[in-house]
Amino acid sequence: FYLPPTYDGLIPAFGVDFRLRGRLAYPDTINLGTKLPLVVFAHGAHNAFGSVPNSITRDENFRGYAYLQEHLAKRGFITLSVDLDQLSDFTLFKRSNPVIRARAWAILKNIEHVLAMAKPPAKDIAVDQIFLIGHSRGGQAVIDAVHLLQDPRSWPQGEKLDNSGWIVRGVTTFAPTSVDLADSSPLPKSVDYLLLHGSADGDVNGAELGVRPVEHLDRAMGDKFGVRLLGANHNFFNQSWATDDATQYWDARPLPSPVGGGLMSHTDQQLLATEFVTRFLVSRADSAAAAFMLDNYYLVPSATVALASRVIVQSRRARSRLDVLLLDDY
Repeated sequence: FYLPPTYDGLIPAFGVDFRLRGRLAYPDTINLGTKLPLVVFAHGAHNAFGSVPNSITRDENFRGYAYLQEHLAKRGFITLSVDLDQLSDFTLFKRSNPVIRARAWAILKNIEHVLAMAKPPAKDIAVDQIFLIGHSRGGQAVIDAVHLLQDPRSWPQGEKLDNSGWIVRGVTTFAPTSVDLADSSPLPKSVDYLLLHGSADGDVNGAELGVRPVEHLDRAMGDKFGVRLLGANHNFFNQSWATDDATQYWDARPLPSPVGGGLMSHTDQQLLATEFVTRFLVSRADSAAAAFMLDNYYLVPSATVALASRVIVQSRRARSRLDVLLLDDY
């Protein structure tokens, strides 16, 4: 796909052609005529595989959600994890620019590409049941992708998108950045929202502007659910990111001890992420399960009871969906 010059801080005077690349995972068997929801993942701006030691990045960034993709495929979802590494190239973009909008456009162009393929699973995708999941800058980008779908005026000049019939039902973010939120609309009432973030996050930790994940929860207008994982760090949502960011800076200066009884393991953090994401997606794809996480007894995933003390959850229904109780008909 092509980005014209100056779009989202793009430097080259003649624009740039970017690759469309990702990882698809889907059920082994899809019944003829069945349409399945599409879940799209967007990673953050982490060191590219091969540019740093394997102890920091042990595989390509977009492959880091394979644990979620494969689990969701078993639950009847088609999933796509988008490669966004080119958009972290600071020789192409101004260093001061977080490159959120270009990432959002890349996410949409990858969806368009998959839907246009002449092979499975393109024809099996329910375009009116799209779910977006993003991590760090990818988290902010999936929210901005919803904004782009609502406002074609924000698209790259002269570029088109075949998004006929697309409906985004829900958005999930892992520790999303919050840079220049005034330039983007909040999630509308029609899009439900799940936020997961860790108390031991050494990156997007709320310490300053641009790294306040809860701002997205405050702004979202639909049903919204916030999950704080005590001892979870920024990196372990992605299995390609081998080093936690909770206990050291890149120059190895020590950080204060993580909050919540010690650092959560890679395995436990991904287990909790899998549980909450699966429950959210299943409930949003199936209207009969719409009561998900609206009462406290829904909030502890069944397979992770031993980790329940490491989880703090809040939820709020959209104003238009609140039940009305008649107190007096005077």
